[in-house]
Amino acid sequence: MPRYTVHVRGEWLAVPCQDGKLTVGWLGREAVRRYMKNKPDNGGFASVDEVSFLVRRCKGLGLLDNEDMLEVALEDNEFVEVVIEGDIMSPDFIPSQPEGVFLYSKYREPERYIALDGDSLSTEDLVNLGKGHYKIKLTSTAEKKVQQSREVIDSIIKEKTVVYGITTGFGKFARTVIPVHKLQELQVNLVRSHSSGVGKPLSPERCRMLLALRINVLAKGYSGISLETLKQVIEAFNASCLSYVPEKGTVGASGDLAPLSHLALGLIGEGKMWSPKSGWADAKYGLALINGTQMITSLGCEAVERASAIARQADIVAALTLEVLKGTTKAFDTGQQVHGVVNDTIAFVKDIITTELNSATDNPALDYLAIGVHELAAISERRIERLCNPSLSELPAFLVAEGGLNSGFMIAHCTAAALVSENKALCHPSSVDSLSTSAATEDHVSMGGWAARKALRVIEHVEQVLAIELLAACQGIEFLRPLKTTTPLEKVYDLVRSVVRPWIKDRFMAPDIEAAHRLLLEQKMPEIYFKEPEELLQVLTELEEQNLTLVQYSQDVDENLDDVNKREKFIQDKINNNIDFLMEHKKILKNNCEREEEKAAELELRSRLFSFGEFNSDAQEKLIDSLSKKINQVYRVCIGDAEVGSLNAVQKLVKVESRLVELSDLIESIPKENVEAIERIKQKERRQKLRDEKMKEKQRHQEERLKAALERAVAQPKKKLGRRLVYRSKPPSATKHELLLVGDTRTKSLEEEYFFS
Repeated sequence: MPRYTVHVRGEWLAVPCQDGKLTVGWLGREAVRRYMKNKPDNGGFASVDEVSFLVRRCKGLGLLDNEDMLEVALEDNEFVEVVIEGDIMSPDFIPSQPEGVFLYSKYREPERYIALDGDSLSTEDLVNLGKGHYKIKLTSTAEKKVQQSREVIDSIIKEKTVVYGITTGFGKFARTVIPVHKLQELQVNLVRSHSSGVGKPLSPERCRMLLALRINVLAKGYSGISLETLKQVIEAFNASCLSYVPEKGTVGASGDLAPLSHLALGLIGEGKMWSPKSGWADAKYGLALINGTQMITSLGCEAVERASAIARQADIVAALTLEVLKGTTKAFDTGQQVHGVVNDTIAFVKDIITTELNSATDNPALDYLAIGVHELAAISERRIERLCNPSLSELPAFLVAEGGLNSGFMIAHCTAAALVSENKALCHPSSVDSLSTSAATEDHVSMGGWAARKALRVIEHVEQVLAIELLAACQGIEFLRPLKTTTPLEKVYDLVRSVVRPWIKDRFMAPDIEAAHRLLLEQKMPEIYFKEPEELLQVLTELEEQNLTLVQYSQDVDENLDDVNKREKFIQDKINNNIDFLMEHKKILKNNCEREEEKAAELELRSRLFSFGEFNSDAQEKLIDSLSKKINQVYRVCIGDAEVGSLNAVQKLVKVESRLVELSDLIESIPKENVEAIERIKQKERRQKLRDEKMKEKQRHQEERLKAALERAVAQPKKKLGRRLVYRSKPPSATKHELLLVGDTRTKSLEEEYFFS
C-alpha cells in the first residue's frame, strides 16, 4: 500500500493510500482532513469542502494536477506540499525536505524592488532576496551595459571571429572552431553536459540567492547575454520559478559550472524545477548563464550574514554566562579577545565577498571564515564546562537539582564538545587540496564550493553550541534567584523562557536546544551589541562593578554563614552537654525513685504493723496521753503549774528545754569543788538506793519461799512410783520456757529499736 508524506501548514502528515487509482485531489483533501482533525479549532475551517488548495511535489516536477492518479503522478513515500490559498506562505515556497531549512522563507509576494547594476549589491541585500523580501529590476545604466555587451558578441559572430567559448569548444576543445549554424547547439550542449551535479538540492532560498547573484553578474555587461534574455531570467526570479540545483559537483575552477548548469537547464525548459513552469531563458546563451562562481559566493553571503548574527549574539550569551558565574571582566579577558578577532575575520571575509558579489571573476576565500567563526564555539564550550562544573561555578552539578537522579546538562555539554571537535576537522582548508581536471587544462582549482558548504556547516555547529550555552546560562540563573541580572539580560532570559521552561527534572532536551537555536537564527534577542568600544567598555565596567558588589555580598554572606555555623556548633555542643547532664540526672532521680519506692514499701509495712497489737490507734492514743501526762509532770517539776493548761505539748517541751539550758548554764557556773561534792552526794544516794532495792528484793524472795513452804506443808503428799531422779540442772521444759521468754523479750526490744530509733 503506497504511503505519502504531506506537508500542511508546518505539519508533516503520513497519508496511506489503499488504491493507486485515487487522484491527487483526494490526497490533498485527505491531508487537509487529517490536519483539521489534529487541530482543536479544526485549523480555522468549518469543513474540508470549503478549503481551496494546490498540491505540489517537494522535489522534482512541481505543481500537480488534481485529476491525475496517484500511481501515475507520484512515487511511493514521496514528499508532497499542500498549499492552502490565502495563507501567508506563497504557493511558490516548497520546502526541500521535512527537516526544514535555515533561511526561512515566509514568502509573500513582495512589493519592493532592488535595482541591480552589477556594482552595489551587498551581502544583506542578497540574503533578503533569498528570503523573498524583494523583487529585482535593472537600472538604466545596467541595461545599457548589457545591450552594448551583446552588440560586441553579435559583431564577433557576424565577422566569424574566433573567440573562446563563442565560436570554439571549451577546455581541451578550445582550438576546435564551431560552425556558425551550430553555435546555438553548442550552447545547449554546454548546459546539458555540465548538468552533472549530485547530492541534495539547494533549498529554494539558496536557489533564489544563486539566481539573484547570477542576474547581478550578468547586469555588469561582461557576459554577452541579450537584454531580452536577462529580463526573462529576472521575470523567472520575480515569479519564484526556481530550478532544482544539486549542491555537489563544483571544484571552483572556471566557475561553479555544474550548479549553474542545473540552474540554466531548468530555465531553458529541460531540467527539474521547484515550480512547474520553465523555458524562461534562451538556450543560445548557455555560457553566459553558467560561467561564474555564484554558488560559492551566494553560499558565502549566507555564511557571512549568519556569522555576523551569531557573533553579535555570542557577545550577549557570553555576558549572560559572565553574570551567572559571578565573574569579572578580568576573568573573561580572552572572551573579548577571541570575539574581537572573530568579528575582524567576519569583516575581512565580508569585504572579499562584497567584492566578489559585484565582480565577474575570482573566487572567495571562505576557509578563513570557517576557522575564525569556529573559535566562538570553542570558547563557548569552555564556558559551558564552567557552568556545569560545580567546583568552578558554585552551582549544582550539571545545573539540575537532585543530581544523580537527574543528569541535567551532562550530555548537552558532550554534544557541544562533539560539535566543536567536528568543526576542527571541517576547518581544514579545502584550498590546500587541488586536483587537475578537464584534461589538465584546469590544473589548480580552488574547491570553493566545498569551502562554502563547510563554512555553513561550521556556522550551524557554532549556532548550536551557543544555543546550548544560552540554555545553560538561563538555567544557572534559576539557582541564583531572587537575584536579578541587568535589564537587557533579563529580557534575554524572559525571551528564552518564552520558548523553553526551566529544568526541574530531566526531560527530552533536543527540542529545547532546537528552540534556542531557532531564537538565534531568527535574531530575536535584544540588541545590546555596541559598535563603539567606549559604549561596550562602559557596559562591561558597570557589569564588573555590579559583579564585584555581588562578590563582596557573597563574601559577607560566607563570613556570616561561618559565624552562624560556629554558633550553631557551639550551641549544639552545649545542648549535647546539657543532654548528657540531664540523662545523668535522670539516672540519679530514677535511682532515688527506686529507693523511695523501697522506703514507701517499708513504711507501708510499718503502717500495717502499727495497725495491730500495741501499735494500733487506740494504743497510740493511750501512749500519747501517757506522754502528755509525763510532759506535764516534767513541766511542773521544771517550770511549775503556771500555764499548764494553755500550752500544748511542743510548747511545754520548748520551755522545758529552755529551762534545762538555763540549768546547764547554772551548773557550769557552780564552782568545781561544789560540783564534786554534789556528785559525791548523788553517788552516795545512788548506792543507798541500790542497797534499799536489794534489801526489798531479798525480803520479797524470803516471803515467797515462806509462802511456798506453807503451801507444801498444807498440801496432801503425793505418791510417787519408781526411782526418784536427781536432776543436775533445771528441767528441760523449764529451760525451754525460759528460752522462749528470753527470745520474746529480745524480739520485742529489736522491734522497738527498729521502729523508734
